[in-house]
Amino acid sequence: MKDIRLSIIIPVYNVENYLEICINSIIEEITDEDEIILVEDCSTDSSLEICKKIAECHKHIKIIVHDSNKGLSEARNSGIRYAKGLYITFVDSDDHIASGTYKINIPILENDPTIDILEYPVRVHHLSSSNYIYAPGNNKIETFNEWVIRKGYRHSYAWNKIYKKTLWNGTLFPKGKYLEDIFTIPYIIEKAKKIYVSNKGMYYYCLRQKSICGSATISFYKDHLEANSQLFSFIKEKNILDKY
Repeated sequence: MKDIRLSIIIPVYNVENYLEICINSIIEEITDEDEIILVEDCSTDSSLEICKKIAECHKHIKIIVHDSNKGLSEARNSGIRYAKGLYITFVDSDDHIASGTYKINIPILENDPTIDILEYPVRVHHLSSSNYIYAPGNNKIETFNEWVIRKGYRHSYAWNKIYKKTLWNGTLFPKGKYLEDIFTIPYIIEKAKKIYVSNKGMYYYCLRQKSICGSATISFYKDHLEANSQLFSFIKEKNILDKY
């Protein structure tokens, strides 16, 4: 059996209107060496049926079905546990990626196996009036300290990065928390010795009215404060930034 190169983890919950666009954008980008892991988190719409229909035509698509709704963190965690790839990445099921994104960036990792994480551009709040492009850098290697100094933590997204799976050994997303990316991604990045910042490809982060970030609650803001306070303390302990 051939080794799996890349595992793409997609949590799925009530996204029947966006799911095909998401999955199709990825199918165009991968080969038989890769796998797409759809984690169906007990949707109440036709999302599971769509997953099954697409998987019938594509042997590299795997479906995990939760027995109860467990939330985004646990859906991603199920995907991490199942993933067999040398590398893993995440895509939210109401987002999608631009043509060429993996085809351009995966060879960079294959040509330099010492790279632990590759970060690529994002169209933030796509489909809204507040959209903008976050471009992490121009095709260079950096360290965690350099990532902090350029304020990469302001964009601690899980999904515009491709990771060596070994970085996730012993680490999962926090169950029952909002802003799970801020609670998790900076600490994964700190494990990396080499981070490649790419200006190639594009992740389309679509801001939907009914999304978690589009309908924030008091609990959301409490977790936001906790995650950032924890991160500030972590960076301070590392003595990366000056007193200001």
